[in-house]
Amino acid sequence: MNHSSSSIGTAPPAADIEAFVTRWRGSTASELSTAQSFTIELCELLGVTKPHPTPEQNYMFERPVTFAHGDGSTSAGRIDCYRRGHFVLEAKKLQVGSHTKSFDDGLLHARSQAEKYARALPAQEGRPPFVLVVDVGTVIEVYAEFSRTGGTYTPFPDPRSHRLQLADLARPEVQDRLRRIWTDPDSLNPARISAQVTRDVAALLAQLAKSLESGGSGANFKPNQAAALTSQAPIAPETVAAYLTRCLFSMFAEDVELLPKGAFLGLLQTHRDDPATLQQMLRILWADMDRGGFSAALAKPVLHFNGKLFKGAGADGYVLPLTTAQIDGLLRAARAHALLRGREQALRESEERLRFITENTLDAVWQLDANGRVTWVNGADERMRGQGRDEVIGARFRDLICPDGYATYDQVMRHGSGDGRVIRFEIEMCRQDGSAIWAEANFQAIRGPHGNIEGYIGVTRDASHHRALHDRLREETLRDPLTGLFNRRFLDESFDRELARARRDNLPLALLMIDIDHFKQLNDTYGHPAGDEIIRRVGTLIQSRARSGDLPCRYGGEEFLLVLPNMTLATAVERAEEWRVAFANDWSVIGNHAVAVTVSIGVAVFPCHGGTSKALVEAVDQALYAAKRGGRNRVVAATAR
Repeated sequence: MNHSSSSIGTAPPAADIEAFVTRWRGSTASELSTAQSFTIELCELLGVTKPHPTPEQNYMFERPVTFAHGDGSTSAGRIDCYRRGHFVLEAKKLQVGSHTKSFDDGLLHARSQAEKYARALPAQEGRPPFVLVVDVGTVIEVYAEFSRTGGTYTPFPDPRSHRLQLADLARPEVQDRLRRIWTDPDSLNPARISAQVTRDVAALLAQLAKSLESGGSGANFKPNQAAALTSQAPIAPETVAAYLTRCLFSMFAEDVELLPKGAFLGLLQTHRDDPATLQQMLRILWADMDRGGFSAALAKPVLHFNGKLFKGAGADGYVLPLTTAQIDGLLRAARAHALLRGREQALRESEERLRFITENTLDAVWQLDANGRVTWVNGADERMRGQGRDEVIGARFRDLICPDGYATYDQVMRHGSGDGRVIRFEIEMCRQDGSAIWAEANFQAIRGPHGNIEGYIGVTRDASHHRALHDRLREETLRDPLTGLFNRRFLDESFDRELARARRDNLPLALLMIDIDHFKQLNDTYGHPAGDEIIRRVGTLIQSRARSGDLPCRYGGEEFLLVLPNMTLATAVERAEEWRVAFANDWSVIGNHAVAVTVSIGVAVFPCHGGTSKALVEAVDQALYAAKRGGRNRVVAATAR
């Protein structure tokens, strides 16, 4: 490939583009073996500097970054290609068809990775305005975020044209776009372009005004057009101003469709080489705009324009005679204006789409200032929580959540806002009626140009159904299906927590172990279904006599273990005795047989019988064994250590 003719601002030869596309299209080699070569050759094709090792790590392959995680840990990553202040490039080689869902999903995942790398960059470097996602040999996707504050990267220039096929490299505008990403990314910023175009329009009209006021001597629109200027008498500034005001108003009238699109610009283009005809056509157009109706100049009806702007079409100086050079100046102004309005229209349409999405999504979208106060929220929050926007805006987001969630919120916002990652957590939010709703929250810090946090943007989603399902599934895993009591797994999770609370508050903690007497004999005599029914009846009695803070568990087989917070040994023995009598008096009818079921109970208490869960379980087990050895149907307390 000959790259000698390919320099910045110069289109590469068509043969070079064709050779590049032919060589890379359909490449089946792996990502590792192709990504860097593809990027280097793309740079050569565009005529831009290739990545190279730098001590500052400003422009290189495999730029290292560090990811900070919510638990305080970190992990390392590497950006495929990085240019500081320009872009993060993530390269893939997807081994699937380019028109499949798997391909789109793969690129979406790659985009997510690239944004993650961008957020992981040191704050002092800032975030680059562009993210490039490359599937080697297939497409290049372009995403932009010009504020560099941590906002979301969006398809650039729009969702319809952000994905570039290799064949698109033959288009000059695509070459220019990519070249600017490498050399001057801010030149693609729509806000900057619009501002520049506005200044250009003003400068062109000022130049034209100067030309008319000076009799043509100031019309230096193009050096080679000086001979085209005719001798003109100087025109009064107020006359020139009125004329150019009518021209500018006609441009604006197209923007709001008071005139057909391209009407004024079309007249200038059609009669550019016949200034006398253009003068008459503008006179006809403006007279028609003053009275409304069919316009011979446009061959279309026009609206009636109120006011005095288009009065006096027959007066001298109403339509000024222009030279060809001056018409060209007015044409450039009209075209620049059309470009500006076209970009603004595209921006408005994009904003309208975004507004429609944010207002109609089921998720609540939030914008907070640096202090966590709500500056904007969409309508989904009112639908979800019942609180109006006027009540929410200005409030602290923290005040919208339930008090039990303050610690969680403070922790995740404090630890998660520093590294630029998305902060994810679940929290209970307060409804207008005082009830609570579980919400899944995703927040991200918005950073200023110097890395300082300027606010947050986030999304909350109603997670009540998900939470209820999660709680139900968890409940099912922690409950014994036969008795409905807690199971051994729950005991293992909660016993140490209750013991720690008792130790912290200097309170006793009692343990009861209950075993059904002669259960094997009952099972053998009446059958396993009868045995299950006996276990179920015992479980029901235990549940009915337990306090709200007690933890009754089926320990295994015919054994039950009860954790009784804030209960002394004397009280525990008394309670155990009451339960033993209740069990003995509860006759069960199994089939045609009345069966009396008795239980043996062991009792142990923290701290006199042990300081750990293991020690207490051993003590209460020994007490239960002593009760059985002593004749069953009795309560025995553990021996104090």
